[in-house]
Amino acid sequence: MRRHLLLSFFTLVAVLVLPARAEDKAKAPAPMTVERSSQPGTVGGGQVERITATIEAVDVEKRLLTVKGPKGQVETVKVGPEVKNLAQVKAGDLIVLRFYRGVALTLQPPDQASAPPSVVGGVEAAKLGEKPAAQAVVSATGTVTIEAIDMKTRVVTMVGSEGYKYRVKAGKDIPLEKVKVGDKLFATYREGLAISVEPAKSKGKKK
Repeated sequence: MRRHLLLSFFTLVAVLVLPARAEDKAKAPAPMTVERSSQPGTVGGGQVERITATIEAVDVEKRLLTVKGPKGQVETVKVGPEVKNLAQVKAGDLIVLRFYRGVALTLQPPDQASAPPSVVGGVEAAKLGEKPAAQAVVSATGTVTIEAIDMKTRVVTMVGSEGYKYRVKAGKDIPLEKVKVGDKLFATYREGLAISVEPAKSKGKKK
């Protein structure tokens, strides 16, 4: 169900920021933890990540941005015409990326038909005159089947109708012994990426 989101108006993000995120994820891939919700038979959870890069220089006429990534790497990238607010950006501003992903799982009755997979999404951009910004969200739903349960680690492996596998870790408040391999769950998965340009934090005057 996972969809990688990449907003075209900041191609430098792919060069500077996403590799750092991928590197961090490769070091410690961990399943999302889900907890019991107020709705009977439903559990859910979410994760948020924030990555920041610094704008080193701006050439509005040539539409060039020089940016330092979170690992200290510097890159100059030409910004496409779809960015209508480049004049609002200045050196010292921050490019901030916020990644979000969340899941809700509801136990289905044994005789209930499986829901086919469905995916919807959209993108919104900043208005003219504002700092460049955009956000994209993808939401996927469908029935998944429990394939394995590790009672020691409390990790549950599920598989969708298209063979995609997804793991979650059951929180301590979830009675894991009440579910079994073969049980079906209706899953709702959401993933979002928001990109914004924010002013650098002003340094306070020394006393």
